[in-house]
Amino acid sequence: QPIPKRNAAGELVFPDFPAFRPNLTPKEVMQAGSFGGTYFRPIKSGITGVSYGADEWKEFPADWFTGLHIGRRVTSSTYR
Repeated sequence: QPIPKRNAAGELVFPDFPAFRPNLTPKEVMQAGSFGGTYFRPIKSGITGVSYGADEWKEFPADWFTGLHIGRRVTSSTYR
């Protein structure tokens, strides 16, 4: 799907969810170094008991991670 249009305030507008108005796309969040680079670190969920590896990020578009050092900015176990 195409990225939604932005309104005058710079918020993304989703016609089917009018109350949802984020100011960043998922790509912009990743490029900004979201969650200190630890969002896709290997973990075992305390709720579901499911283990997630360091490759979970690969299900997303590759261009979201262009220019990022994956080990430091995406899958690090150390918050930066």
